Amino acid sequence: MIFLKQVFHLLLPLLLVVGLSLTQHSDVIAQNTKSESSVITIPVSKVDPSSVKAEPADGENWRLFTLPKKDHTKYEPVTEDGETFIKSTSNNSASGLLYMTDIDPKQYPIMEWTWKTDGVLENGNMSKKGGDDYSARIYVTFKYDKADLPLGERIKYGTLKTFTSFEIPLRSLNYVWANTQPVGTFQENVFTNWVYMIAVESGNEKAGQWVTSRVNIYEDYKKAFGEEPKNIESITIMTDSDNTEGSANGYFKNIYFKESK
Repeated sequence: MIFLKQVFHLLLPLLLVVGLSLTQHSDVIAQNTKSESSVITIPVSKVDPSSVKAEPADGENWRLFTLPKKDHTKYEPVTEDGETFIKSTSNNSASGLLYMTDIDPKQYPIMEWTWKTDGVLENGNMSKKGGDDYSARIYVTFKYDKADLPLGERIKYGTLKTFTSFEIPLRSLNYVWANTQPVGTFQENVFTNWVYMIAVESGNEKAGQWVTSRVNIYEDYKKAFGEEPKNIESITIMTDSDNTEGSANGYFKNIYFKESK
């Protein structure tokens, strides 16, 4: 039982960023995210609650990703002053909104978004498994061939695959509104070295305010994994509070990928 619990906690941050196979919908995904423009938009404002389900979705639809035996975080579009954003409400819950994409991080290295939180989780702590909850976070998941893993990592991957039918993402960056760690904290996820945590904002000083954040995902990936990144395959927005058994609200506007100028 202890082993199964450890495996579940290891899978948790990986499952949150897993998507459906790109090969099945590659043409549709390419149409929606590849552009000759200097900016690619991930349309958070186009989330339709009636179509957000825990199953594959084509085109610009978002997919709700849920976890077994976990209550779901609520995601709903809100319009104020003519602008639509997503409000997320978590009460001892964990689920995310996932958007499949296919973006070259070398061509579009800058990710920019605007977000807000009503406050961080009191018992949240990036360095503890029991504190791995955030009022707002964004996962960026990259393609990666498991054959490129070292032998020990391939064995771990094979073990994890016995517990899930999903493809497990092997390279992810998680940009968070941290609870206690200072802005700029850059460290492995407490459950797995396949996910790196990056504190973009922290604490309650800016709670209730819209904040625009800008990161270089290309450089962050190289810093985290010491290699050139493959294309980005999914983006996930999330508010979760299941580990801390708390409550939190997050708010997300559109996400943009931009060329470096």
